[in-house]
Amino acid sequence: MRLAAFLYLAALVLPVPVNSATIRVPTDQPTIQEAINAAAASGDLILVEPGIYTGPLNRDLDFSGKAIVLRGIAGAAATIIDCQQLSRGFNFHSGETNAAVVEGLTVMNGRRPGDQRGGGILCVDASSPTIQNCIITRNEASNGSGIHCDRSSPIVSNCTMSFNGIGGVTIGDGSGMNCVNNSSPIITGCTFSNNVIFLGGGGAGVSCDASYLTITDCTFKDNDTEWGGGIAMDSGSSVVISRCTFEHNSAENYGDAILCFQSTFVATDCLFVGNVGAATMYTVSANVTLRNCTIALSHSPYSGGSVGVMLVDRTPSEPGIAVLDRVVVAFTDGIAVRCFGASVATLTCCDVFGNDRGDWTECIAGQAGINGNFSLDPQFCNLDMRDFRLHDTSPCLPGNHPQGDQCGLIGVYGSGCTTAVESTTWGAIKARF
Repeated sequence: MRLAAFLYLAALVLPVPVNSATIRVPTDQPTIQEAINAAAASGDLILVEPGIYTGPLNRDLDFSGKAIVLRGIAGAAATIIDCQQLSRGFNFHSGETNAAVVEGLTVMNGRRPGDQRGGGILCVDASSPTIQNCIITRNEASNGSGIHCDRSSPIVSNCTMSFNGIGGVTIGDGSGMNCVNNSSPIITGCTFSNNVIFLGGGGAGVSCDASYLTITDCTFKDNDTEWGGGIAMDSGSSVVISRCTFEHNSAENYGDAILCFQSTFVATDCLFVGNVGAATMYTVSANVTLRNCTIALSHSPYSGGSVGVMLVDRTPSEPGIAVLDRVVVAFTDGIAVRCFGASVATLTCCDVFGNDRGDWTECIAGQAGINGNFSLDPQFCNLDMRDFRLHDTSPCLPGNHPQGDQCGLIGVYGSGCTTAVESTTWGAIKARF
């Protein structure tokens, strides 16, 4: 990660190569595509002035394999590619590398009811551009309303994918971003919010099928679908998630925050708060690892309440396996962990407390009081304000463990307040709303 951050910063500050040219739109070329066509095969910089760009040469933009930088000089909010629901914004299909850069642009109103892929941006055939500091919004397609990757591995950094799929075209997967066929994107510092899939699909924020994602420092909020409101993964995918927040995502069926089907994911230092549906995480014949995560305030409108982590095996030979290490599951309106069939959850140094229908119950009942596990109020600083830092007397802080175990920090955040925290229950929380 340190190397990736260094390379990203270097890309921002290194001078443009001596032999490169700078092309301005609309001063030097009247449209963005004409500027791209005029650019050299590599090294040129295209600067787009503030404005709203429409028309056939300002959409379906094609880099034709060029390693160039296309930059909105006033940033994404002021530099808008409006596709007017006539086609997509960018089509990367010529093996572009990460040296092909799109920066500081808004791509909106893309619509692809024909080939159904990539309403905003399409990356196919081993095309892996860098997309940074962009806004991808109000685009529609059956797969990847915002961005669709097929056998491609873009770097997506500091972007916002929001309100994609709103018009009702999206009936497939990945309204914010969809990745298939051994795609390996790196997603850093992005926000996925208010993306919607109306029918049949999964992953309103991000969906991946037989792909390998690294997602760091991202926020998934208010995304809605049938399966996997935040992220859905399928068919042997592998996803590594670090320092991410999943808040108020919803799924009509299962996986309010995450759906994992016959895949593997690892989540470290992540917060799952206020997600709505039958289970915050729903895994089917999957391998799941959670480290230093907090799951809280999950809610289900259905009878039985919301499950923090639900494990299901597809067949007896394909059990779900979950490892929870230094995790807090607290104040859901259901139970903490539920296993079906031969699925197994192993908890170490976990605080499971205040879940309305049971804490250490069902498949984790025998793990209470051993391996550093306990059930005490984690003493969040302020539940009403969604402040999940810990009071300095919290049993989840290093040195405060009730049995004296050397667990270190339990949950996602450390100490953040010294004011006395009133002990609470799910019933008390429910009465506030």
